[in-house]
Amino acid sequence: MKIKQGLSYFFLMIAILKLLHVFFVFLWMGSLLLLTRFLGYLPKETPSVQLRLAKICRRVYVLVDFPSMLLALTCGILLLFLKEINFKAGWFHMKMTFTLLLIACDLVCGWQLAKRGHKPSTATALPYQIFHGITALCFLAVLVSIYILKIRV
Repeated sequence: MKIKQGLSYFFLMIAILKLLHVFFVFLWMGSLLLLTRFLGYLPKETPSVQLRLAKICRRVYVLVDFPSMLLALTCGILLLFLKEINFKAGWFHMKMTFTLLLIACDLVCGWQLAKRGHKPSTATALPYQIFHGITALCFLAVLVSIYILKIRV
C-alpha cells in the first residue's frame, strides 16, 4: 500500500513539474517575443520615447522574462532527472539545440535592451525584425520537435 502511495506522489510531482515547466516556457516565450518585437519598434520612435520604452522593456526583461527563463530551465532539468528519456533520440537533440539558441537569443535581447537604455538608437529596424523572426522560428522548431517528431518515434 505504501509503495502505491509513494508512486502516486512521484507521478503527481512529475505532473506538477510538467505543468510549471509549460507555464514558465509560455511566459518566457511570450515575453521574449514581445521584447524582440519592441526592439524593432525602438528605432522608429523619437529619442525621448525610445528611452522610456527601453526602460519599460528592461523592467519586463528583469521582472518577467529572465526569471521565467530560469524557472522553465530549472523545471526542465528536474524533469530530465525524474523521467525516463531517450537521450539519443533525434527529437531530444533538436529540442535541446533550439533551446540553447533561444537562451542565446534571450541573452542577446537583454544585452540590446541594456544598450538601448543609455542612448537612443539611430539604426534601422530591420536587424531587430530579423532577430524577432529567428526567435519565433527557434520556438516553432522546439514545438515541432516535441509535438510532431517525438510522437512519430
